[in-house]
Amino acid sequence: MLDRELPRACDFVRELNGRARVIAFYATDADDITDVIAAGAVGLLHKSSLTPETLGAAVDAACSGASVISPEVLSSLVRLPRPRASLATSEGPAAAPRLTAREQQVLALIAQGHATREVAARLCYSERTVKNVLHDVVTKLGARSRAQAVADAVRIGLI
Repeated sequence: MLDRELPRACDFVRELNGRARVIAFYATDADDITDVIAAGAVGLLHKSSLTPETLGAAVDAACSGASVISPEVLSSLVRLPRPRASLATSEGPAAAPRLTAREQQVLALIAQGHATREVAARLCYSERTVKNVLHDVVTKLGARSRAQAVADAVRIGLI
């Protein structure tokens, strides 16, 4: 299980500097991944994948506005139960937002670990278009980051 303090640490760092981009690393089971992402982490990587190259790539991606989620994390998210808690209100669960085919396609490629530039090249879009699509998805899902949007979309079955 993730260290229970990791989500609080992410919140603390973001309170100190609202522009901070937090990349979290974990070594154990991924039960609390969505808590860390909901706390504002833009990256979540398993410590087993930590090399100078992966760390450098993660920092570069975070600095350029991208979210970084390792394949180990994504596979853990797929295995998690899919409650709609993050989309619920005091009146009960909300209906899952509808994503356009383009939004689903872009988000699925991001979830597979592709960088914004790679998604743009693969779909013949500009990088700005991909960023705009991702912004729309983050807004529709009420997420705080692209990483949280991916986690929510996987959890509720949108991708």
